[in-house]
Amino acid sequence: PGALPLMQFALRDLFEAQQATGGVIALTRADYIARGGIAKALERHADKEFARLAPEEQQWARAIFSGVIEIGRGTQDTRRTALLDEVVSENADAARVKTLVDKLATARLLTTDRLGKHETVTLAHEALIDAWAWLKRLVNENRDAIALQNEIAQDAQEWDAQKRDESYLYRGARLATAQEKLQQNKLTLSGLAQEFVQAGIAARDAERAAREAQ
Repeated sequence: PGALPLMQFALRDLFEAQQATGGVIALTRADYIARGGIAKALERHADKEFARLAPEEQQWARAIFSGVIEIGRGTQDTRRTALLDEVVSENADAARVKTLVDKLATARLLTTDRLGKHETVTLAHEALIDAWAWLKRLVNENRDAIALQNEIAQDAQEWDAQKRDESYLYRGARLATAQEKLQQNKLTLSGLAQEFVQAGIAARDAERAAREAQ
């Protein structure tokens, strides 16, 4: 089933290329191969839609696409379904990011859905991870950061769902790693994820102060 939308991309790309010549439209195997097949059709489409974005939108798109990739550990990278709130970085305008997500969904690079009262977002096609050079480079250059920030986003949602129970906060090495990456500006976190990490830091510092006082 997943191959049919990809085939649609390739055939539409081939049709539009033939249409532009002004001659008789004939979709041939030779022309399909010459234009790079499914992978190149996806890449051309993604590059064209990304180039239409304003510079600020392109920066927000980095956070959005980072949030919808599941980094493989010895396995292939896959798409990840994220809550919309997870891909809105703390300093971004939430309403404008939502508009951008809708724009990328209309461009068939993302798909949106609902999970209860929350809106979700994911990649439209898993094949984009390998076919789109921009996305592949984003993932390969930030693998550890993407894996960590998505883990934090998921754990922050669980912490919030459990009425911010302190037992869900990071401690020890996990907290130290998250704090270090934040200080190095290597993570792009939502407001909730930032609160989650800061709450862990505050709880750790309070425990240290209590031990010293004792």
